[in-house]
Amino acid sequence: MSHKLLIINSNSNPAATERIRTGLAPHVRPETTLTYVNAALGPQGIDTHLDVAVSAVETAKVVAAQHGQYHAYIVACGADPGLDVCRQIVDEPVIGIAEAAMLMACTLGYKFSILTTLEAEIPGVEELVARYGLTARLASVRAIEMSTAELGQREAVAQRLAEGARLAVREDRAEVIVLTGSVMVGLEAQISETAQVPTLAGLVCAYHLAEALMAYGLKTSRAYKYRQLKKHDQLLGYDGLQAVYSQ
Repeated sequence: MSHKLLIINSNSNPAATERIRTGLAPHVRPETTLTYVNAALGPQGIDTHLDVAVSAVETAKVVAAQHGQYHAYIVACGADPGLDVCRQIVDEPVIGIAEAAMLMACTLGYKFSILTTLEAEIPGVEELVARYGLTARLASVRAIEMSTAELGQREAVAQRLAEGARLAVREDRAEVIVLTGSVMVGLEAQISETAQVPTLAGLVCAYHLAEALMAYGLKTSRAYKYRQLKKHDQLLGYDGLQAVYSQ
């Protein structure tokens, strides 16, 4: 059966969206149709709390506009902005690349380390790990000290990721390395060879998880947290979100 999958770059940078497309291309099954889109508004790169907050709303607006048109959705940003909101908007699975990579890492080793962009982001990453209930499995979070705007410098990024991975394995006892940044995809094989442990790109993990959930025919639970939105939940002034409310 063929499936349709929407990949959402939560920032507004088309160049980043193209890097996501190129990096994921070798993994895509021929029977799956992928559509790539970036947020219409908001930050060009997601480095601050304000960036995450704004991109969460913009990501939700993208999903709302495509309501019911895809079999699954991927939030292609390492902060998983708006993930819970998007799961409440659509019935189909919505996968965040950070959560997907962490869950997959737990199947390959006891503890994992996450490589992120800036040291200032480490507390936020640790909070995200805690939200997913995986703090006990986290060896460390290490930063390569490059902003999202600099991630197009592939050689420099690869070198810093390799060094961070080596330190995580040697000093933090990491058994798996996680690259949550969406545009880090394509570097995982090189990092794995250097660090001699499995290295996961969050985007690839999310894609394969989406394929599994689509094949299984599963949808998001509406029992409690992701309950169906009702008319009395409507927000004022957000016309693009009105279609997601049921009677």
